[in-house]
Amino acid sequence: MPARPKAAHLIQDTRPSRVPTRNGPAPAPALRHVPPPPDMAPRAVPYWHTVWRLGAFQASDAETVRMYAELQARRDFCLATLEAEGLTVPTRGGAEVVHPVFRVLKDTEARLLSLAAALGLTPEARLRLGLVAVEGRSKLQAFIDSQDAAE
Repeated sequence: MPARPKAAHLIQDTRPSRVPTRNGPAPAPALRHVPPPPDMAPRAVPYWHTVWRLGAFQASDAETVRMYAELQARRDFCLATLEAEGLTVPTRGGAEVVHPVFRVLKDTEARLLSLAAALGLTPEARLRLGLVAVEGRSKLQAFIDSQDAAE
């Protein structure tokens, strides 16, 4: 049987798992290593690990990360196909038309850009999330430290 909360916690709802932060409830911890789903395409697995290693995602992001990894693998396939076969293919009549894989690549890259923004992997998304300010501040601090060291 789980431990019962203390009376003071019930009145104020200050149980350790419910203590709010300044901006609401405390966020779930970020994960750095999440095993890939067993049915994930092998060529998508490196992208899965790369995104999780960033350490900015939670378990609830798993499906979005999966879609991103699988789309990156599809993009790789499309690029390899176009590299091997060229941007155009001949028709039965002998004319050259854009390779059908090019259309798949275009759609895949549009979806990738959307998912990358949702995951905060683009400069604009990081700016929107306030992550660039931290990076900029650390560069500024490095500059100030280098100036202090030079004096």
